[in-house]
Amino acid sequence: PSLAYLQAHHNLLTGSLPTTLGSLQKLRLIDVSNNQIDGSIPSQLGGAPLLNYMDVSYNRIAQTVPASLANATKLRHLNLANNLLTGTLPTAIASLPALEHLDLRANSFAANVPTEMSAVGGELRLTTVFMNSSGLNA
Repeated sequence: PSLAYLQAHHNLLTGSLPTTLGSLQKLRLIDVSNNQIDGSIPSQLGGAPLLNYMDVSYNRIAQTVPASLANATKLRHLNLANNLLTGTLPTAIASLPALEHLDLRANSFAANVPTEMSAVGGELRLTTVFMNSSGLNA
């Protein structure tokens, strides 16, 4: 399969994200924001080697953020805002080498902000982080 861009925002989509998205070797962008998607973030998405933009905000996605998402090392934009995510944010997510934008607002995380996100003078490119009402403690 050669799908590179999946833009399906504002479409009243229901159901869960298919695990097969992670097997799409050319996938660069996923934007399924503002739908009614439930279930969890498939751990297989970490297997999409070119994925650099992922927006699943304003859905009903629950459970935890899979640690395998940290394998998507080209990821620059990750928007998980306004879902039902719980648990802890995997430390490796905060250390993604290309990550510039991380939006975690309005979820139910139950942990502290990973210390890697507060590194000063490190190699992180992270320039924008939103955590309002995320449940994370700074």
